[in-house]
Amino acid sequence: MITYVVKNSDYFQKLIRQTGMNNNEFASTLGVTRVYLSAVIHKRSNLSAPVANFISLLLKVDKKDIFLDASVVKSETKFKGRNSLC
Repeated sequence: MITYVVKNSDYFQKLIRQTGMNNNEFASTLGVTRVYLSAVIHKRSNLSAPVANFISLLLKVDKKDIFLDASVVKSETKFKGRNSLC
């Protein structure tokens, strides 16, 4: 399953503010809690592809501009870890 993580928390927050909504309102529009949105913003939680797609539509930006594919980041980290043992 592909998951996404925010690239830049400050930029992501700025985009939310540009919608005219605060975090609570934006979370409500997404159908998630403010706590979950905060965890996403501060990179403590990943997003599913459908939620990442919806956010990019709401913010009117390309998904690639605000999110990284977290599944790729994890697999690369695991791979590097194995090589360092050799």
